[in-house]
Amino acid sequence: MEYELLCRSTPDSPAFVLSGRKYVRDDTGPFDVWSDTTRLDFVIYPEGDPRTIVGHGNVRIGISHLLGMVASMRSPRRSRRPAQLAEGTTTEVAPERGLALRPPVRFTWSFTKQVVGQFRGVLSTNDDFRRLAATPPLPLPDEAPDRPISHWYANGAPPRIGDDLGNIEWSSTQSDTSWLGLHRFYGGDKGPIMLAAGYGMSSDSMAARVGPTDLVTYLTDKGFDVWLFDYRQSFRLASHRSSFTMDDIALVDWPAAVEQVRRLTGADSVLIFAHCMGSMTVFMSLLGGLTGVRAFVASQVTAHVTMPAFSRLKATLRVPALMQRVGLNTVGPPRGLGIAERIWDVALRPYPWIKGERCHNPACRWVTSVYGPTHLHRNLSASAHSQIANMFGAAAVAPVGQITRIVRAGHLVDARGRDTYMQRADRLNIPIAFLRGTDNKIFTRSGPLRTIAWLRERHPDQDYEWIGIDGFGHLGALIGRDSERRVFDKMLPFLERYSEAPESGYIELRDRQEAQPQNRDGGEQTTVRR
Repeated sequence: MEYELLCRSTPDSPAFVLSGRKYVRDDTGPFDVWSDTTRLDFVIYPEGDPRTIVGHGNVRIGISHLLGMVASMRSPRRSRRPAQLAEGTTTEVAPERGLALRPPVRFTWSFTKQVVGQFRGVLSTNDDFRRLAATPPLPLPDEAPDRPISHWYANGAPPRIGDDLGNIEWSSTQSDTSWLGLHRFYGGDKGPIMLAAGYGMSSDSMAARVGPTDLVTYLTDKGFDVWLFDYRQSFRLASHRSSFTMDDIALVDWPAAVEQVRRLTGADSVLIFAHCMGSMTVFMSLLGGLTGVRAFVASQVTAHVTMPAFSRLKATLRVPALMQRVGLNTVGPPRGLGIAERIWDVALRPYPWIKGERCHNPACRWVTSVYGPTHLHRNLSASAHSQIANMFGAAAVAPVGQITRIVRAGHLVDARGRDTYMQRADRLNIPIAFLRGTDNKIFTRSGPLRTIAWLRERHPDQDYEWIGIDGFGHLGALIGRDSERRVFDKMLPFLERYSEAPESGYIELRDRQEAQPQNRDGGEQTTVRR
C-alpha cells in the first residue's frame, strides 16, 4: 500500500513529498495483521526529485489515532462555510445527504479489500468455498490395452484379530460392507508392489495425476505390477465410519491383502510402499507375524515415532475421546458451502502457520491445522493444491487414541498401550528403505534413525537404507511437481534390487466365485497374459 503527502512549512517554502509504503506480509501467525497494517515506512524527498532522499523513517499508529484519522476525513465537495459569489452576496451550500460518510467508508472498504486479499488464508471469502465445492474429481490413470486395471473388495463383516482369514469374501464389486480394497495397475512382471496411503486418505492419492507423473504411472512405466491397497480406514470404504484400532489394520487387513495379492499373482512375496499410518501398520504387521513381504519402503514414519513439541502436544491431547463422547466419530476437511465448514474454518484460524504457508484453500488450511503441515506449497503444482480436498476425506476418530499412546511411548504399542510389538525385532530381518523429507514438520528424523539403529544392531548384514529427500515435507514428496526426479528416481534402485518377477505372469480372476480363496470348492478359471 502506497501513501503520498505533499508538505510545506509555509505557503512560499519549498515543497517536500512524504512517500510511504506499507507491506502487509503473510507472517507466521494470524495475529500480526494489526502490526503490519499500522506500520508505515517512509522517505522524504523534494517535490519532483524522488532520487534525492533527505529523510526516512517509520511511523506506527495506535487505535485511537486510527479512529481519529478516519473520523477527520471530509469530502472536498462538502462545505458549510459561506461561499463568496460574484455579486458579493453569500449563500450556504447544503451538503448532499450522506456525503460526510463517503470518504471514511470508501477508505475502509478499499483498505479492507487489500488486507483480505493478502490474508485470504485466514479471512476466507465466499469465492474460496465456491471454488472448493466446484473442485473436479481426482484425475486418475486411464486403462489401456497394455495397462489393464482390475479391482477387488473384501465384503461382509471383517474377521476379528486371531480369526481364520481364509473365509474372507472377495468380490470385484464394491458394496456398503466393503472393508478392504485392492486396485491393480499392471505394468509388467516386476513386483508385485503394494502401495498404501496415510491416515484420512485413500490409495487414490498414490495415483493422482496432479503433476508430470504420479507414483502408480511411474512404477507401471518401469514394468511393475502395482496394487493400490485401501485398508479399512480409507474414506473410499464404508468401513471408515466403523470403530477399529490400528491393531485391526496390522493383524487383519495387511495379512489378508498380502495373501490375496500373492494368490492372484502367483508370487511368493510382495514389495510394499506405505506412507504415514500405512507405514506404521506395516511395521506392526511384520512384528506381529506377517510373512510374504520381500522388501519394504517406509515413507516418513517407522517403528519409533517422534514429533516436534507442537505436533506432540496436539497428538497427546485427549480430543478423540471427547469427540467420541459427543457422538463425533469421523473428522474431515470442508467440502462445500455449509455452515459447519465455516465454523470449522473460523475455529482453526489461530493455528501457528509456517511463514509463507497460509493460503486461500479451505481444505488445505483444514488439513494443515488438524494434521500438521503435510506439504510445502512451493513443491505443489496448482492442480495438486486444488486437489487436496479430494486426497483427504472423512477419517475415523477411533484409531487416534492408539496413535496418542504410540506418541507417548515413542514406539509402537497396541491399543491398550502394551508393548506387544517391539519384542519381536527378529521378524524385521528384511530389506527396508526409510524415505524421509528433510522438511517434515510433523515427525522428526530421530524416529527413523532410532529404528535403523535398533534394526542394524540386531541384523547387521541386512539392507537398511536411508533415502533423504531434500526440501520436501511429509506428503509433498509423493505429490510434488518434481517428485519423479527428486523422489521416485531415488527410491527406484532399492525397488529394482528386489523386483524379482513371479513365475506365473499376469493372472486375472474374472468373477466373484473365482475370486474366493483356494480352499473353497470349485476350480479356478484364469486369464494369463505374459
